[in-house]
Amino acid sequence: MARNPHEKRRALIAGAGIGGLAAALALSRAGFLVDVFERAPALEPVGAGIQIPPNASGILADLGVLHRLEGKALEPERLRVRSGASGSQLMTMPLGREARLRWDHPMLVAHRADLQAALLDTVSQDINIHLELGARVTGVEFDATRVTLQMASDSGDLQETGDLLVGADGAHSLIRRAK
Repeated sequence: MARNPHEKRRALIAGAGIGGLAAALALSRAGFLVDVFERAPALEPVGAGIQIPPNASGILADLGVLHRLEGKALEPERLRVRSGASGSQLMTMPLGREARLRWDHPMLVAHRADLQAALLDTVSQDINIHLELGARVTGVEFDATRVTLQMASDSGDLQETGDLLVGADGAHSLIRRAK
């Protein structure tokens, strides 16, 4: 059966961490309807500090997320590399204003939870993205043109079909093992 050329393609994403939420925003901007499935019943702030290099902050700006980190992320003025053995300084790399001038975007450090919250706020305002919490992936089936995701949730078993699948479901990914 031929596909309606006006019908939007559908992307399925397993995992609502930083990678899954960023992928959802990028796919939405590429014209997909996006469904994100997360096994956790709620998104809790976890993790520690992370570095957001200029190439990543540029992508966050393009996705409409970067401004949500204002007042939460820090922009270091320089990076100092020290010897682990002696503590002596090996090199210094200017960042701050110089990084913005060189790469057009800032080098930032932020708490992982702040970045995830900024992504989640942006996702929640995108009408092309649906986030389903408490949906644990139990299986994946592929055919020539579609992918079907099976999940279990408190409300029963779910099955969703899409044009593509992104596995952002962590180190013990069921998606990665699927063939």
